[in-house]
Amino acid sequence: MKAVVSKKDLIKGMKLVGSAVAAHSTIPILGHVKITAEGEKLILTATDLEVSIVCELPAKDVVAGITTLSADRFSSVVGAQAGEEISLNVDDQYATSIVSDTGTFKMLGLSEADFPKVPDITGEILVELEASVLKTALEQAGYCASSDVTRHVLNGVFLKCEKEELSIVATDGKRLAIAKLPGMKEKWELIVPSKTVTALLRSLQDGKVAISRETNLVIFKFAEIRIVSKLIEGTYPNFEQVMPKTVGEHIQINREALLSALKRVSLLTNDKSNSVQLFFSANKLKVSVKTAEVGEAHESLVIDYKGKDISVSFSPDYLMEPLRHLVGETVTIGLTDGMSPGIIEDGSAFRYVLMPMRMN
Repeated sequence: MKAVVSKKDLIKGMKLVGSAVAAHSTIPILGHVKITAEGEKLILTATDLEVSIVCELPAKDVVAGITTLSADRFSSVVGAQAGEEISLNVDDQYATSIVSDTGTFKMLGLSEADFPKVPDITGEILVELEASVLKTALEQAGYCASSDVTRHVLNGVFLKCEKEELSIVATDGKRLAIAKLPGMKEKWELIVPSKTVTALLRSLQDGKVAISRETNLVIFKFAEIRIVSKLIEGTYPNFEQVMPKTVGEHIQINREALLSALKRVSLLTNDKSNSVQLFFSANKLKVSVKTAEVGEAHESLVIDYKGKDISVSFSPDYLMEPLRHLVGETVTIGLTDGMSPGIIEDGSAFRYVLMPMRMN
């Protein structure tokens, strides 16, 4: 096998497929990247048996062939080379020569015969949309997915298409985020593992992304990249039932001002006492933390509010997370009382529901 590729392209390609390289696996081949030369391209493939990523790079002077190399070591060697191009030459013993302007490195690889086959999904495309739109929605909702292995069905992001819109939902039982994209026609649903969502967020580029499904697999195809993933099986909870039908007060607040205040007062929380109190009164919001053996902090914000006094406590981390991922100047917080769920909205199709914490 032979190929000449751009060093810049090769570094980028290895970074993209790196999300699927198995870390600390007892199966050595899963720590490798499969390198295939054919036509006028070099194809990089990595898999951990749950998610697989395939990335195609332009190449020249190609002699068809396949090998596998340690992904981490190959990335390090490529990144250390000088010059703009790198030549790869593989002999019949899977030894790969990596040649640049200043030197030659020889790495020993493994036979591709032991490398897991990446499923070739030929199922019908469920939807095709702008990659940037999907990325924004996943960023807004994905952080709410549960990491509790006993709640397997919540360990991912739920995509549900119906009523001409695509809902992208995640929850861990204490909070729920939902972003909705309009203009969809088909009816379908699937649960994408959090690891796959992370790989998507690292990889999505400008242009269109097509989503296809076949049995228990989903594929995201965009640019010269394919991400193939197993789906989480099971029934996702009815997230619509969690959404409060009405709230008593809608309070508009400057997003950055609220986020900054929360960052400061949360410096005095600890693992045993991790809550922040919001006290809303006429044209004023008081943000407070009081932690035994640590201290207390109070900040005040001027707001446009003429409703009833409301005192409510939330986890500061859970409250700050949507504020970090939204970009608008203001957010609207919906509250009824100190015991009911709160809602954060930003004027788009995004909604965030957060359960309050019990106050002392």
